[in-house]
Amino acid sequence: MSLIGEDKDLALVEFIMYGVAQVKLFPSSKIIKVILPERSNVQVGDIYSISNDHSNLIMN
Repeated sequence: MSLIGEDKDLALVEFIMYGVAQVKLFPSSKIIKVILPERSNVQVGDIYSISNDHSNLIMN
């Protein structure tokens, strides 16, 4: 069980630079920035769930 609420959108990683990922949410098509954890294995093109407040990728 995760303590972070999960949004209905999914996040597609478009770009990563200096520990920040630009993600495109779908189906809403919003583009946002998310700070990545230090030791994450996030790659461009990966798809993740995202928290309700759009601040964290949920890596299950």
